[in-house]
Order: sequence, then C-alpha cells, then structure tokens
Amino acid sequence: MEISLTNPLLWIVVYLIITAIRKFAASKRQGAQHNKLIEKAAVYKKGIDDEFDKFMKDHAKDIPNEHIKKSVGGCANLADLQSGLRDNKFTSVQLLMYYIERCYSYGRALNLVTQNNFAAAFEMAKQCDLVRQDPQKLKVALEQCEGDGLLYGVPVSFKDYIFLKGTRNTLGCINLLDYVHEEEGLLEIMIKKNGGIPFVKTNNPMLLLSMESYNRIYGRAMNPINHDRVPGGSSGGCAGLVCSDGTPLSIGSDIGGSIRGPASFCGVYGFKGTPHRVSVTYNI
Repeated sequence: MEISLTNPLLWIVVYLIITAIRKFAASKRQGAQHNKLIEKAAVYKKGIDDEFDKFMKDHAKDIPNEHIKKSVGGCANLADLQSGLRDNKFTSVQLLMYYIERCYSYGRALNLVTQNNFAAAFEMAKQCDLVRQDPQKLKVALEQCEGDGLLYGVPVSFKDYIFLKGTRNTLGCINLLDYVHEEEGLLEIMIKKNGGIPFVKTNNPMLLLSMESYNRIYGRAMNPINHDRVPGGSSGGCAGLVCSDGTPLSIGSDIGGSIRGPASFCGVYGFKGTPHRVSVTYNI
C-alpha cells in the first residue's frame, strides 16, 4: 500500500498518535510524582507518631494517677477546671498530661489529632504552676488576662490549619508539607495572652472543603461514638477530640457549617455518655 505524505489523513493519524503518547507520558510522570508525595506524607506521619511515642515515654512519670484523672474528668466546665487548679486538686502539668494521654489513647487512634506542641506546652504548664505557688504573682498574672483568667493554665487545641508557631500549615495538602509557620499566629497570641496553653492540632479535610475530615496526610477522622461514622468537617477533628475528652477547648472555624456540622455529627454527649465540658470555636 502506497503512503502519500500529502495525504491529510496520514498527518491526522500521526497527530493523534503523538498526542496519545504525550498524554500517556504525562500520566506516568504525574503518577510517579503522586507516589512520591504519598511516600513523603507517610514518612512525615511516621515522624509525628515517633515524636508522640518519645514524648509519652519521656514523660511517663508525669501522667496523673487515677484519683487525679477522676478529679479532672468530673469537671463540667472551665470554671470547674480553674476551681480544681485553685484548690490544688491537680496542677496545670497534670491537667495537660491528662489531655495528652487522652490524645495518645484516643485522638491518635481515631485520626483526630495531627501535630503536637507538647514540649512547649509542658514548659508553659510548669510556668503556670510556679506562678500559682506565689499568690501575689498569680494575682498579677490573672489581672493581665481577660475573662478573669479563665484560660490560665488550661490546655487548648487548634484546628490544623490555624497558625501555631513551629507547626506546618498544610490545609491537608501533601505538597504544602514543607511550609512551617515561623511566627506566632493571631489566635495563638490571644490564647497565650490569656494564660491558655496551645498543645495539639486537630484534623481537617483537604482545603477545608468537605463535610468529613479526611486528607492523605493524616487519614480520615473517625467519630468517637461510632467509628464507622465521621465527626463531620471541616472542624471534625475539633469536635471529635472534644467528644472523646481529649481537650477541654478546641478552636475551629465555620463559614458554611464547618463547626455546626461536626457539633451535630458528634452529638451532645461524649462517647462515655458524659456531657461535653466546653467547645470554644470561632467564625471567620
């Protein structure tokens, strides 16, 4: 069969073949890049887990006993927590370690927690306890706080995308894993100014655009009441961690239901059947 170079059909076929080859090659390149990102996320996540394990091992002696756990667990709100601190039923360090252990036992297993600020939080809690030993220093510290120092010495969790110095702001996107926020965020400053202790960040969906909190870095957040269900989104990690008693307060955000949805998904009661203490969130 004679092939004529002037035949337009020949060049159409050649064009289609070249286009198909280019698309196939591009698909292969994208697949390889995607696999590298998945591997990068897995390595990063393992590092986070190893860091968590090391902290718990190094601070095993600081985990409160069952009597103190019962005292903390019996607090119904922030006022009760402050009363417990004031009456020396527990210290800020013990309060912090109570919630860190809950994050370790439940928050991590349910993919509710992402990054931690444990080392810095531990030092802040120790400082709060030192101040409490001197009534005059405590009085001055509380006067410098808003709301009568209701947050003083109390751990606070943040939605993952909220700026917290030394942590990553990925919006659940693997390709943003290298971005570390080097300065204190506005909410972090406000919480610290009022004596609160930022200690952990909670899961959210990629780009915050989902009613379930899933991303390829931290996985899918599970509802503490029923693990086959989700805690909602995009502040699902916040609601789930409050529900599982892994934090007394969680700072999230809401534009189109990102707080209201998770609050509904996780219900009024925690998975132990006890009322939630408090979930503080903000709207943007």
